[in-house]
Amino acid sequence: MSYYEKEEVDFIKRSYQIVEEYIKEKKENEKYEVTLLINFLFGISICIKNNWLENFKSTSIDELLLDTHGISKSDLTIHNENVKNLKDLIWALRNGICHWNDSRALTDYDGKKLKGIIFEENDKGNIGSILIQGTLNHKHSVDIKFINSDNLKTFIYFLQNNI
Repeated sequence: MSYYEKEEVDFIKRSYQIVEEYIKEKKENEKYEVTLLINFLFGISICIKNNWLENFKSTSIDELLLDTHGISKSDLTIHNENVKNLKDLIWALRNGICHWNDSRALTDYDGKKLKGIIFEENDKGNIGSILIQGTLNHKHSVDIKFINSDNLKTFIYFLQNNI
């Protein structure tokens, strides 16, 4: 019998606990929260893609951004009308993170080169917004922008609580 009951769920729960412990015990000068959140998003997007992606097909983007989940249109912007539901969004996020600074470079159907992840500084010199450039169906570029790390954390926690 395995130590884990369901490896993917345990992985997500443990990753969540690591982020929570870090945030709770973070020292003043430490700046690893966004790194942990990106790692968590990477892990959870792969687990979801491999196991539960179809479960997210029924959640429309409009429903996600109604602010009922702590996520609003001002917190998360998605630049592509082809992203119709949470399944599409997770797929694009996964592609952007997996191919971040890939030497083969992600390109969309117009040949636009995508960087994967772009961190934008705030006025304090810290990471402000996080832009993830992914693709949908290997042809449509999708820019997904989290206004700050708190919005990224809220989105990840939403995913974690809905698997």
